[in-house]
Amino acid sequence: MSSPERITLRYFTQFKCVGGACRENCCTGLKVQLSEENHRRLAERSAKLPQLKVLFDETVKLEPEAERSERRYARIAASGPECPFLDEARLCHIHTHAGEDALADPCSLFPRTIAQVGNRLELSATLACPEAARLCLTSEGAVDSVEWAPGLVAREIVVRSHEVGSADPYVALLDDVRQVCLDVLFLEGLPMVTKLVVLLELAVQVEPFFHRGTTTFSGEALQAAVDGLGARIEQVQGLVARTPRSSLKAVKALAEMLLARTGACDNVRFNGLVRPMLLKDVAAPKDVVAAYFQGRPEVAKDPEVLRAVAERRSELLVRRFGPRVEQFLQRAAVNSVVKDWYTQQETLASSLRRLIVRLALSRFVLLMDARFGEETQDAELDELAVEAFQIIAKNVEHVPAFMALCEAYLKEQGLDSVEGAAAMLVV
Repeated sequence: MSSPERITLRYFTQFKCVGGACRENCCTGLKVQLSEENHRRLAERSAKLPQLKVLFDETVKLEPEAERSERRYARIAASGPECPFLDEARLCHIHTHAGEDALADPCSLFPRTIAQVGNRLELSATLACPEAARLCLTSEGAVDSVEWAPGLVAREIVVRSHEVGSADPYVALLDDVRQVCLDVLFLEGLPMVTKLVVLLELAVQVEPFFHRGTTTFSGEALQAAVDGLGARIEQVQGLVARTPRSSLKAVKALAEMLLARTGACDNVRFNGLVRPMLLKDVAAPKDVVAAYFQGRPEVAKDPEVLRAVAERRSELLVRRFGPRVEQFLQRAAVNSVVKDWYTQQETLASSLRRLIVRLALSRFVLLMDARFGEETQDAELDELAVEAFQIIAKNVEHVPAFMALCEAYLKEQGLDSVEGAAAMLVV
């Protein structure tokens, strides 16, 4: 059997964990499962290392016997948001004292994902890692497709495989549909809002016959929809041009999604950045924030005030940094299309709506950051963008139940349409 083709995005060939210098810690909020092999190795190493044995005995718990499997054999039971194996310098006791090979598979892999499509291994990464986000958003040729060599990843553990011969056309056409999405995202001379709205419009058009488990699939209709993309670009450009910047409805929707997440999120960096943007009282406890959604509008800042601030800053963002922000959005979108297969959702439209929500929230957090203003320089904007995209990836993207709530909320608000997508992306 021939060796598999190995594909990744250029930025990840430069990736190296920065350890204690990281602005966040991947051990915060990560639910660590141990395979049977992970558990055996860690138990053996801990037995010889007093500094690990106490922690191992106290925090590593076997899964209930009825739920136990080779891949999900045990877990690290954290009493708070941080892993109990972190030391005072916020470094991993296991890695320091027992070696990298004693880490659980999720810890060894993060922020990486290895997926298999036929004879191709795809290496991708989540922007929930600050260093991955920095490289993806700011390095030269970041999202060009390149080969990766064996040894780039310590453990080549495939976490997702594509059914190449699937009888479901929605699954079987993964490569073809993803390539259409990437081709549009790489088009030159078009704003990202236009590209994303064109793709969402395509997804909505084909949804009746192209979805998970479809029984009405038409290859001819799908091809005709794809062939018509070029003709629809001009129409979408007109739609985007007519979309008011920072409409009250879109600003309020983005603010309320962030407020809803703030009411349930323990991440210090997320709350430290987002709470001052949205709350009258930054120190308001969670139950008070939750009360906003039970008819307590005084908890949050006036939506009209938020809209006025967003409009002023959005104009500045576009005028001063338009191409740079386009680069951030394009790279984050390409990274997501490669990493987050649309087949993980019931429809292509659902996958694209969730991507648009994450991009719109990231852009909103960036422009509402108190540190952003007339004096901001390119390097400073890069830092603010890395932080905005990273905290949304970690605290929104990686919470599937919350993403589903966002999708339902936007439908309720009438913002799940192509017009709604455009409105959120130009806030």
